[in-house]
Amino acid sequence: MAEEKYRWYITKNEGVSLVPSDPNVRSLSNRLGWKADTLIARVQKALPQKLEQDMFLHLTVDWRVPLHPETFRSIYLYFTNGQWLSNHDLEDRKLGENIYSNKGEKIIDQLSLTMNLLHWQKEQGYFIGWRTAAHLVQAYGEDAEDILSMIAESLDEIMEERRMKMSHRKAFAVIVKNVADIAANGSKNCALPNVSCVDDIITLLSSFASSSTWEHNEEEE
Repeated sequence: MAEEKYRWYITKNEGVSLVPSDPNVRSLSNRLGWKADTLIARVQKALPQKLEQDMFLHLTVDWRVPLHPETFRSIYLYFTNGQWLSNHDLEDRKLGENIYSNKGEKIIDQLSLTMNLLHWQKEQGYFIGWRTAAHLVQAYGEDAEDILSMIAESLDEIMEERRMKMSHRKAFAVIVKNVADIAANGSKNCALPNVSCVDDIITLLSSFASSSTWEHNEEEE
């Protein structure tokens, strides 16, 4: 059976109602500064299935991340490799004695962790794009937030080591994006870099640094 935190996603008779009176619709439309009807129309266009609509509304409201539905769609398809989940994906699949796999739960967990990172950066006053957050979650899972915290706490040291002449906010974004991109490439090549301390981060950045590496293009929110 799915864990309690996932149950509202996979119980067919539960979920949000995509109507102006739904509390989640009201909450998110207020945060975005949209009319409820505008939010509903854009959710329906970006996320045609009710399952994904429920995920979007619950996760963005739970994590207090005023995300556009189109951006959520991009994050969702990133983790599903461009595919939409089916009811079959929400069922436990037996892999062995007392060993089960559930693709739907894995995707929901990755989405939740990504929302957590986007919430974290907003609360801390930094910026990271959705793709950077997704790369970190894909590579490091629950440890992704610890990596962000480590970079934030050692930001001055990293900036001095890398001779970065820019604002702290931009430096943080540049460093995190580079670490995330390197991790994403490492994951593809089955060579995920270890990041357990600030020295690991400095070594990682030094190994892959180039004149273009430190250019920062903020991703579309």
